Amino acid sequence: MLGDEAYAGARSFFHLKEAVEDIFGFKHFDTTEANILARGGRPVSLQNPGEVSQVYRRHGIPFFIDACRYAENSYFIQQREPGYQSRSTLEIAREIFALADGATMSAKKDALVNIGGFLAMNDEGLFQRACNELVLREGFPTYGGLAGRDLEAMAVGLRAGLQEDYLAYRVGQTAYWPRGCCRWGCR
Repeated sequence: MLGDEAYAGARSFFHLKEAVEDIFGFKHFDTTEANILARGGRPVSLQNPGEVSQVYRRHGIPFFIDACRYAENSYFIQQREPGYQSRSTLEIAREIFALADGATMSAKKDALVNIGGFLAMNDEGLFQRACNELVLREGFPTYGGLAGRDLEAMAVGLRAGLQEDYLAYRVGQTAYWPRGCCRWGCR
């Protein structure tokens, strides 16, 4: 409960900004994932966003990543992709985001909070234009419509979500599901 509720210049905003800058995934919807797997694709691989990033750059298109499952994907890369077993999930997340011009995130997933999200980008000019639009629609960037406690929780959750013992436990829970089960019940 360390949230700074100041109207403008809230410390919690800067804590969140620091966490986003320090870390910066991608997780498919169930139907997208099913189609990828049916065609023999790997569910998580650092090679995929690397190749996509090259195509975007070749065509001058900004490459933004949906970061809502960045921690899980970093963990899967660490566990499954050759050459990454000795790398931390933080190092892998940083490698993923180094490929991008920015990211969007619903923080309800790997940031371990019940509300909020963010848009992050490397281009300062684009960032300033987005901030100007934000002022018109939501308010000053340091509060962005969220309470300081929520900004602070997101800043903490971004880092906590990358803890490898937590990720091992979270991913390990799927071993308890009977084969043939889906999110709506057993088939």
